[in-house]
Amino acid sequence: MATGIARAAAAFYPQNVTVHLSEHVSEYADLLGGGQFSAYKDVQWTGARRYVSRTYRAAFVLECRAVQMAREVWGLTNISVNIPFCQTPAEAAEVLKILREHGVSSAEKMQVYVDCDVPTNLILVEEYSKMFDGLRIGAYAPETQSLAKEINPVVREMINKEGGVACP
Repeated sequence: MATGIARAAAAFYPQNVTVHLSEHVSEYADLLGGGQFSAYKDVQWTGARRYVSRTYRAAFVLECRAVQMAREVWGLTNISVNIPFCQTPAEAAEVLKILREHGVSSAEKMQVYVDCDVPTNLILVEEYSKMFDGLRIGAYAPETQSLAKEINPVVREMINKEGGVACP
């Protein structure tokens, strides 16, 4: 993984290259040992939620080490990271803590971005913007994730307050 990250970063050096950290469990399905993670096809267990779980945390630490290795061993300081599907500020804080513990977010000139994948990211944009160097709206626009209301209490509360369909 570190070699792949380094190749991409070297090809564009010194321009910034943003590494989109793993989002879906299916990304690992074909890797040795990845089958144990491919059973989780649930939106509740993707992106940042997965990084902070006990089940997946060790794999996320490997991603952190790969980024750190590409930056420190090969000197590719043009690498930044992007955190996908971060559903709550508490989740964001925990992911940032893990990144710091493994030398990623504290690295020189290292930028950490977050995807705006769920409505909560836009509702709490001021809070998220204080935590990250930038926010990214990608192919999965927040409005397409509105069905995630059943797993996200902040979205559920917003819909109930705004006079929408009541959520249990």
